[in-house]
Amino acid sequence: MSIGKIVLIGIASVVVLIVLSFVLGLVGVGYTKTVEKAQAKAQSEVRQEAYVSSQSYIDGSIKELADYKRQWSMTKSADDKMAIETVIRDKFSNFDQSKINSPGLVSFLNDVLNGTTQK
Repeated sequence: MSIGKIVLIGIASVVVLIVLSFVLGLVGVGYTKTVEKAQAKAQSEVRQEAYVSSQSYIDGSIKELADYKRQWSMTKSADDKMAIETVIRDKFSNFDQSKINSPGLVSFLNDVLNGTTQK
């Protein structure tokens, strides 16, 4: 085997290694952008679900609803009452009402969600 062939094989081997490392780098970046991103989103959703189910979230939401009810009762303007009702509908449309111990608060929430409040 001549020196020229050996050098040519050496150069070809280096080029193949460079191309191979580039391809493997692209595969790694693709993995990071897709799989790891999906895993992070799933973990975030699990944390959010756990937080929404936590007692501190439920207690805070009930206190917030009670505050909205107080504000709604104190305001005289129909427009202000409608604005408060809109916020309540946005925040509490999927709230588990069985977690609320106050029948008056449950009744108020149902009236707001059903659009049957007395303005």
